[in-house]
Amino acid sequence: MQVTRMVIAEMRGDIVFDDGDVESAFVAIHPEALALILENLLRNARDHGTGRVRVLLEAGPVLSILNPVAEGAAFRHGTFEKSARSAGTGLGLGIVQKITGKEESA
Repeated sequence: MQVTRMVIAEMRGDIVFDDGDVESAFVAIHPEALALILENLLRNARDHGTGRVRVLLEAGPVLSILNPVAEGAAFRHGTFEKSARSAGTGLGLGIVQKITGKEESA
């Protein structure tokens, strides 16, 4: 939870962390990799969603990042694929998929 709290604090936005009753959560991943995953997902939610971003931690551990989707927003599966209004490079979710091993099959 320390890494999650640190990343949220550094993002400085309308992000709320709800850890429920979970006192600690350990995952088998390098802290810097976890921070990179969280930064990319939070930035994506903030840039392409609307309203407050909510980070919810549940037993398991399961971490969910939630906020309303902006009108016309769609998930982009391809590397460098992004919406016309995006200021990003189109790499964020691809990086997350690569680190987590959860790559989409074509």
